[in-house]
Amino acid sequence: MRPRKSFPPEAISALQEFLRVSKRTSDIKRIQAVLMRASADLPIAQIAQLTGLAPATIRTLHSRFLIDGISSLTNRPGRGGSRRRGLSDAEEQRIIEENPVKNGMPDVRAIQAAVAAAIGRTVAISTVYRMLARHGWNKPPPRRSRRPARESPPGP
Repeated sequence: MRPRKSFPPEAISALQEFLRVSKRTSDIKRIQAVLMRASADLPIAQIAQLTGLAPATIRTLHSRFLIDGISSLTNRPGRGGSRRRGLSDAEEQRIIEENPVKNGMPDVRAIQAAVAAAIGRTVAISTVYRMLARHGWNKPPPRRSRRPARESPPGP
């Protein structure tokens, strides 16, 4: 097993200051996990028990901190989002602008064909509707009927 890397001495004061100004619970837990190792050299199992983070997460935090510094601990993007999109925002916007608008809504089938051609594979229609929603388009609701609703006959 290789020896553990030590943290730089100035890291402790920087982490303590950062902990004081942080507001999000998830950021505070990550900072505490690194601070416990930097200041008291606690074992990972004990840090995990105190912070509620998984040991693998703590190992990852320590290694990222040693490589990237404090910026690796906060403002991390969540797990959601569209990481597997085939087009950038600018490319999506260009495809939407190039296709015609019918009755106040872009032609979804034409956009679907354009996206499929740009990506090089077939694309579901729901993907196109999500893409349109990202760019501010919403599917218009159905029109309400002007006729009054039928009343059902009284029961037996």
